[in-house]
Amino acid sequence: MGPSELSIAAKLITLFRKGYMNIKKEQIKKLEDRNVTDVTPAKIQAELNSVSKVSSKIIASNYENIKVSWDITFIDIVEFKRFGAKCMIFAKVDNPHVYSSIFMDVYFDDYPEIKILKANAKLRVTGIITKIEGSSIYLKPLKIEKDTFFVL
Repeated sequence: MGPSELSIAAKLITLFRKGYMNIKKEQIKKLEDRNVTDVTPAKIQAELNSVSKVSSKIIASNYENIKVSWDITFIDIVEFKRFGAKCMIFAKVDNPHVYSSIFMDVYFDDYPEIKILKANAKLRVTGIITKIEGSSIYLKPLKIEKDTFFVL
């Protein structure tokens, strides 16, 4: 490859990245604009527990891309990703009768206070359900609050 071919390849990659980022921003904006539903972890678990294992996978997929806002208890950071710039948060639902675990991928740049959260910190998360596996619910967080007056 000559210098002009490399230049063309670099320009194509740059255009692709810009286009991809614009699409991603538009998708996130559409998700943020959705109304929060009244779906709760208890409702999800009750429905999943009332059907067979095969049917539960289909029902679980019906909850994907639904916007929710839940009170949760922070447990720990369970996995670091992208050279420590991103982590997966492990939390549980604030309901003693529901045994759901909540997992969220979070960038430290977006929520730097995550680094200093103590176990059992109470949070409110607004996000999009991305996946449900058994009693584990995966969210794409749109907003994480420590309480109603302090936004992380």
